[in-house]
Amino acid sequence: MIKDYPSYFEIFKCVGGSCKDSCCIGWELDIDDETFYKYRVVEGEFGKRLNEHMVDEKDAKYFRLRENKRCPMLNDDNLCDIILNLGEDALCTVCGEYPRYFVDLEGYTQIDLSLSCLEVGRLFFSSANTFSFKRKIEKENKTIFIADINQKEDGLSTLDPFLQEVIKKRDSEIALLQNRRKPFYLRLEELGYLNRFRSIFFDLNKNTVLEIKHEIISLCDEMEILEKRFPNYLMELRLLSDDEFFDLTSDFIAEHNAMCAGYFEKLATYLIFRYSLDVCFQCKRENIESFIDRSLCLILFLSMIHWKSNSFFIEDIIDIAHLYSKQVEHDETNVDILKRL
Repeated sequence: MIKDYPSYFEIFKCVGGSCKDSCCIGWELDIDDETFYKYRVVEGEFGKRLNEHMVDEKDAKYFRLRENKRCPMLNDDNLCDIILNLGEDALCTVCGEYPRYFVDLEGYTQIDLSLSCLEVGRLFFSSANTFSFKRKIEKENKTIFIADINQKEDGLSTLDPFLQEVIKKRDSEIALLQNRRKPFYLRLEELGYLNRFRSIFFDLNKNTVLEIKHEIISLCDEMEILEKRFPNYLMELRLLSDDEFFDLTSDFIAEHNAMCAGYFEKLATYLIFRYSLDVCFQCKRENIESFIDRSLCLILFLSMIHWKSNSFFIEDIIDIAHLYSKQVEHDETNVDILKRL
């Protein structure tokens, strides 16, 4: 079994009650079948409480949220009572894995962390350096090889040839983006498909910038709203005249060019790592490329709107990436809207 993951995966740890946007608030919390039936037989007062709040419908099992949208197992200290009473191993799959996510293919697993988690965002953006990706090879549950991806010995020979090529292409694109001996605009040019983002960030042709603005707004209007702040950002974006929007774009990029080059290099790397394997699930390569390009444009526009009436420091890009991820990445339909050709 081959497992690929970013280096920050190894150091992530949930901050629990100190999190400013708890994943136990506002989300419908599905319960997998195995855990559901384990909860059913928990005894005592806590077992009674578990069963009072679990819902078993025809196609879903979940915790019914309180009126304030909090998970009924979240206590006043923002700590999980399931962990406190039964231990972390008793969590359902969704709660136990988030913000980790896994893509499983024959002989291969890709592991990553979602930027919808603020603590992941802190780890992701806090270093000015590029982050590495690790490859672990396991045999009979023992690790026999672990190294940075892009070493000469890639360890992929046991995988399906098509999957090997997908992984190698993903890794080569990441290596290109992280090659800071070349200027960022040249790396984007050589990558060859982030043309919308490159047109905004470097070319600043007014007609092209405005065309992309209207495309992104139109696509976002089709999305289901998952992040409560997203409609306000979208409304502010829509209310800007074309001249105001272009001036805002020019001013933002002029003031934050160097800092944003680092941020968006990381974001492009994150998106390439996360979504390249979608071709193994009947998604066309050009749809993935379009999604990554539009996602970077959307994050840039959200950053500009935020800066218009606030600051723009590291905590701001962490929050904007968090907003984007909650709104887009947590809904397959919203992802598909940005993939559309």
